[in-house]
Amino acid sequence: MPILAQTSPVFQPAMRVIGLLVSIGNITRIVTTIPHQYDVGMIVRLNMPVGFTPQGLNQQVGEITDIIDPTTFYVGIDSSKLDGWTTPATFPENLQYPQVTPVGEVNSQLDDATRNVLPY
Repeated sequence: MPILAQTSPVFQPAMRVIGLLVSIGNITRIVTTIPHQYDVGMIVRLNMPVGFTPQGLNQQVGEITDIIDPTTFYVGIDSSKLDGWTTPATFPENLQYPQVTPVGEVNSQLDDATRNVLPY
């Protein structure tokens, strides 16, 4: 069974499923399937399961440089020399979706590490 993102998880900022990746020069536009709740300056890691391309982005880490809307942002990862976005032709239930996961933030910012979302 694939892992999907919870809309209101206890631990935030949370992992989000990637719906689309677009290379724009030395930055990459990421579109998530639900609102990401990320901020400029957050550091994120991309997880690209087998079957999704570009595989060259798997485990790449970069800083969010711009938030476009609740589901779209730019990250400072150069994907211009990699293959375009593709999904597997068939998608078995035991595969995982591509994900973007916050792993840190710019040191001078230190906003999101202290964000308390409890109690709901």
